[in-house]
Amino acid sequence: MISTAQAPRLQVPVPWWVTVVEWAVIVGLVVTVVALIWRCARRRGHAKPLAHEAGMRQWVSQVRARWGWDAQNLGLVLVDQTTRHQVDFFSGRVLPPRVVYPHARFEVAPNGLVCTLATLPGVGLEEVTKAAEHLANAWGCLRVDVAQDGPGRLILRGHLADPLARPWVIHPDGRPLDTWALHVGVDEDHNDVYLPLANLSGMTIAGVPGTGKTSLQRWWLCQLAGHPAVQIAVLDGKVSDPADGDYGTLKGRLFATCGDDLGEAHETLEQLYELMRARSVWLRAERGTAQFWDHGPTVDCPLVLVVVDESHTYVTGASRKEREVCESNVWYLTKLAKEGRSRGFVTVFVTQKQTADAIPTGIRDVCQVGLSFGVRTMEGAVAALGDEIRQYPEIAPTTLMGREWTGVAVMRLPDRAGYHRVRTPFVSEADAARIVNHYGPLTQTPRTLRAVDERATSGA
Repeated sequence: MISTAQAPRLQVPVPWWVTVVEWAVIVGLVVTVVALIWRCARRRGHAKPLAHEAGMRQWVSQVRARWGWDAQNLGLVLVDQTTRHQVDFFSGRVLPPRVVYPHARFEVAPNGLVCTLATLPGVGLEEVTKAAEHLANAWGCLRVDVAQDGPGRLILRGHLADPLARPWVIHPDGRPLDTWALHVGVDEDHNDVYLPLANLSGMTIAGVPGTGKTSLQRWWLCQLAGHPAVQIAVLDGKVSDPADGDYGTLKGRLFATCGDDLGEAHETLEQLYELMRARSVWLRAERGTAQFWDHGPTVDCPLVLVVVDESHTYVTGASRKEREVCESNVWYLTKLAKEGRSRGFVTVFVTQKQTADAIPTGIRDVCQVGLSFGVRTMEGAVAALGDEIRQYPEIAPTTLMGREWTGVAVMRLPDRAGYHRVRTPFVSEADAARIVNHYGPLTQTPRTLRAVDERATSGA
């Protein structure tokens, strides 16, 4: 008889970690499903990116993927010689030196891309700037600008088009300044560029004729004319009678003007210097300080803007007598530039070429802001912006020679590193005359200058 009893089952104990793995897989699947549902819900709440935006992101992703290849072929890598004698553990062969790539972070910009690059020994501003043209070709950009953003950090901007090549015409509305900062224009990222006037000693503006120097002055006068705590003086070295020059239609808002006559300019500069000296006494007596900007401009003690257009006219002379007057003019202009900051004077020196024969280096070197429209030679660019502009040949003002670049300038701001290209607006003479002369009743001779005139009259 055959027994029907079943054989006993073998029970193999399950390790504890199997249970843990099972639960981990279950929890992971649940988290994944929840994340997918949340992501889909989030996408529905956002607008779908435009085809242009998607294309830009794809292009930047391709540039990012090729960065290692581009960096190695352009020599923007570090060959670490300290690793040249390392031996492979398994094969025993000597390994080649390790190649270190600079870390780069690429982001989409309105007009191209922005790359934040970490420097390496032997791979810094100079090396990357030299490779900028090749990087532009590799990335498909019009040009690549390189700037030092801080210790060990560079900013590379790749431009697909030049946003500053388009003219910009504005019609001022005559509103006075809200803050003591002049609007200069817009930069390549369409950001407004402002020039703070507080504690500013002076500025130099260079550029060949027809590049936009006078239009910028008109734009600044339109901003300042409506403020009762501002008084303006202009020395126009382009004409004999200031009424016939570029500032003739703005004369109603100027408390002092003169043309290219050296004697007349000498008298005007002497008056301005005496005004500046008398203001020091007034500040100490009325405000208890020698610093104008501790309390800022007021109607009783206004900011004085002095525009010296074609400044070379007043510092160069042919005859012996003219040279003596010019030496005196240079002395007054130097005093205005060096001592005007603490006394509420801002002097703007405008000339075609900021070389030593047009504006003495003692004046040029103390002006905190330099701005240059198009110039023909790198020597002219260096004179206007400093020797460091040689390190930025791709944005030097020598590249701004052409009608499409009228109104575009390269400038260096006191609170921003490097050089920046700025598109300044075009303001017509008629619009400037309408705005500036509307505020003609605000023109008055500063109190301290009237006191100087009274002392001179009584002495005579």
